[in-house]
Parts: sequence; C-alpha cells; structure tokens
Amino acid sequence: MLPRNVMPVVNHLRERVKRPKRYPTLKKEFVGGNQVLRFGRSNKCPLGLLPGATNTIPVCRQDFRIPPGDLTDKQLFNFYGWWDRQRDPEVMDLIWPKEVK
Repeated sequence: MLPRNVMPVVNHLRERVKRPKRYPTLKKEFVGGNQVLRFGRSNKCPLGLLPGATNTIPVCRQDFRIPPGDLTDKQLFNFYGWWDRQRDPEVMDLIWPKEVK
C-alpha cells in the first residue's frame, strides 16, 4: 500500500510515464553506499523518467526543464524519500499496476 503523502507524485507518474518494461534493480548509491532501486543503465529513479527531467534523480522542481505540473518540492521530496527506502523491485507494481488481461 502506498503512503498518502506520495500519491500526488504517483498519480503524476501514472499519467505521464508508461510502465517500464523491466523492474528496477538494486544498485549501490554513490554517496553512503546504500542499495537503491534504479531503472536501466541510466540509473534513473521514477522521477527521472518524467518528461523534462534534467537529472536522473530529481528531487525538486528546479531539476526539470518542464515543471512537473502543480507538484511541490515537498511532494517530490516525500516521494524521493519513500522510494529510496524501498528494496523490493516489485514496488513498481504499486506505482504502475500490471494490466489485467
């Protein structure tokens, strides 16, 4: 279940980013050495998949060429903090549910 404070960003992602074809993988963070989930060779977090992101790991509105709608810095930071605490790649299914056939 997704925390309420990340839902504005989750809804924004669902509207603007297609479900990635592959699950993210755990990769070692550059600072601190923690394991974090990232997509593909570009090491993007979900926010980095948004159109207009100028950073693979954007954490505020200034990290986008195209402002991410009406999302606030606090909402972006809340999502970023929540995402980086996740360790199970299948958490992606909470953001982009699998289509039922």
